[in-house]
Amino acid sequence: MKQSILIAVVLFTFLAMSQAAGPSLGVAMATGSFRIDGSTVSDNATLFGGATIETEKASSRLQLSSGARIELAPRSRAKVYDDHLSLESGLGELASKDYQIEAKTLRIAVLSGKSSIDMPLLFANL
Repeated sequence: MKQSILIAVVLFTFLAMSQAAGPSLGVAMATGSFRIDGSTVSDNATLFGGATIETEKASSRLQLSSGARIELAPRSRAKVYDDHLSLESGLGELASKDYQIEAKTLRIAVLSGKSSIDMPLLFANL
């Protein structure tokens, strides 16, 4: 009986922890390592809302469940949300009409094709 209760408590705890992160937004992929929320990962990782992704030597491609594709250049940092990506540093390229890149006070949307933003160039004269 005690074993059954212990198993039920453990299962409930794991279920509650998995739901706390919220639904998956998609995946991040790279040929090398990158960081998600400060943890180093290799090859690919699941993205959750509000996750911070930092690329190192390799670029990283984000493929979201909504169909949006974002390419982050090496040495870039961004936070991923369900409706936009907040680019904190580096270079990002977006291919989606239903998603936006936010950089400081700017919000960039794609009208057709691809759109890219380079943070150092954008704010070099400010």
